[in-house]
Amino acid sequence: MHKSFRNLLVAVMMASAAYLSAFSFQPMFVRLDTTGAGNVQTFQVSNEGDTSIAIRFSVLTRTVGLDGKEANKDASALFTMYPARVVVEPHSNAAMKLQWNGPSDLTAENSFRLVAENVALDSSVQTTSGLRVMFRYMASVYVGKPDFTPRLSWVVKGATGASGVKGFSVQVVNNGTRHVIADSALLTISGVKGKVLALGTKDLGILSGANYLPGSPQSLFIPNSDAIPGSIYNAKLEFDPKF
Repeated sequence: MHKSFRNLLVAVMMASAAYLSAFSFQPMFVRLDTTGAGNVQTFQVSNEGDTSIAIRFSVLTRTVGLDGKEANKDASALFTMYPARVVVEPHSNAAMKLQWNGPSDLTAENSFRLVAENVALDSSVQTTSGLRVMFRYMASVYVGKPDFTPRLSWVVKGATGASGVKGFSVQVVNNGTRHVIADSALLTISGVKGKVLALGTKDLGILSGANYLPGSPQSLFIPNSDAIPGSIYNAKLEFDPKF
């Protein structure tokens, strides 16, 4: 590594660590109602450092693909953020209110990310450099109704992987109206050579502890030489639900 580049990298890492210790943001999880007083939530920024910092807020959509990877798009038009940007003086706090302005007749919970970015104080000057953002928090925001509930379903099939290895294709989808985190998941598969196969957290990878958003399936291929490609297996998924 070139010496000058190494010195720059060290400087950036030191700066990032400094901002990490000087800037906090709470809460990291909120649920908003579609109407009434419950559709507003207050967030707090704390500047624990010795210099003023500028914080910029934005809201992103949140979808999850079959591989568990999250995708985001701008959704700020669905919310009011006041203020959308704030300068926080040293050793002081600032508040930001987030209000849902989208439709009130949602049929399922909508999921978002609230982003709080520590930017340069002169960030009004447009730049494409990623170094302008010093640190970023991403909070979870769920908009829905109190009676929304999750409902997971799953399908386990015998399949052949890309490398020709036999195994189980497992797909889990939330057909309900509210997100749920499947913590400490256990999948039992019946009819595998006349036995019951129990798969725990280590075997299930992304499927255990995953946040299942309404209508967003996630899938995983689990190698197993006893699986019969094309067969559909009886299976039971047990987990500790978290919200």
